[in-house]
Amino acid sequence: MKENSLSEKEAWIALQGVSGIGSVLAHRLVKHFGSARDVWGHSVWDYCAVNRVGTDLAQNLAKGPDMKRVSAILSRTEKLGAWVIHPGSAAYPPRLLEIYDPPVVLYGRGDPDLLQKKGVAIIGSRRASSYGRSVASRLAGGVAAAGLVVISGIAAGIDGVSHQAAMEAGGLTVGVKGCGIDQVYPKHHRGLEEKMVEQGAVVTEYPPGTPPDASHFPERNRIISGLSMAVVVVEAGSRSGSLITARLAAEQGRDVMAVPGTVFSWGSQGPHRLIKQGAALVQDSSEVLEELGVEVGEGFHSHEVERDDLSREEKQVIDNLVEEPQHIDSICAACKMPVQVVSRVLLGLEIKGVVVSFPGSRYGLNTTSSGKEDS
Repeated sequence: MKENSLSEKEAWIALQGVSGIGSVLAHRLVKHFGSARDVWGHSVWDYCAVNRVGTDLAQNLAKGPDMKRVSAILSRTEKLGAWVIHPGSAAYPPRLLEIYDPPVVLYGRGDPDLLQKKGVAIIGSRRASSYGRSVASRLAGGVAAAGLVVISGIAAGIDGVSHQAAMEAGGLTVGVKGCGIDQVYPKHHRGLEEKMVEQGAVVTEYPPGTPPDASHFPERNRIISGLSMAVVVVEAGSRSGSLITARLAAEQGRDVMAVPGTVFSWGSQGPHRLIKQGAALVQDSSEVLEELGVEVGEGFHSHEVERDDLSREEKQVIDNLVEEPQHIDSICAACKMPVQVVSRVLLGLEIKGVVVSFPGSRYGLNTTSSGKEDS
């Protein structure tokens, strides 16, 4: 195939495959020559005229595109039912073009139009606590019900909970992968990914066959924040990758929000640090929407629990709870109920977002949704 018969899509994929070319340099080359297609077919000296292109890289470019690789990628994506988006195409997300290093190619499954819609990233630790999971579920459900796309990284913990809650609320979700579109990581999220393809989209900048690698996830994070209007950190340690995403979001001009937690939890270290640095403190989806200036439409469903929806045992436990965490033995004594029953009831209330669990078998009311009647 002659260089001038390349399509723009093929030219971008070919650029991505040249060793030594990252996102920034690829866009610089395209800007210099006018299009991705026009990047190909020049001399070493022509390439050396481009800023940051050395002799070795110029020689690699002068060899021309690796069409065998390009054809293999396009064949594989077609078999997967996946799509390929490149800068300059109408389907490419405009928000990503605003960031410093937009992905050269996006491979995806599901609905590519979702990448154009307003979305909020909800992220956090893979080792999420029950508190973190409950908060992430409430936030994602409320944001999705309000009509915004929930964006996250399909990782274990907060990411997975957020995607699941968005879909359960009847909303839409987009997951950004740190591997090829045909790779599943973590493995136990295979079912979740397939649901997301049906009720959202899954996207990556890595070509098919690329295995997950530690170096990919910081790169993936810039896409999560880049696609989003805001990034909400639910729970994260002091060295969590979520803090990298928050920093990237701030650099990209996105809003950064964080959920506070108990000072006794390692997972509160990251959000509390962000709040000290100026991140907006949010406790529920209505506060996220308020920060963004988004009006809640008729499709919004509050996640507050009505007292009439609770069982007699649940009401009894709630009436004997306070905001300050109590040990389960104290709750049993106050309710005059066996620990097996109280433990079961507390778990159910925690899933509903009424109760928050703390280390040491302690429980307290969730101040954003207590289930108690107004006094």
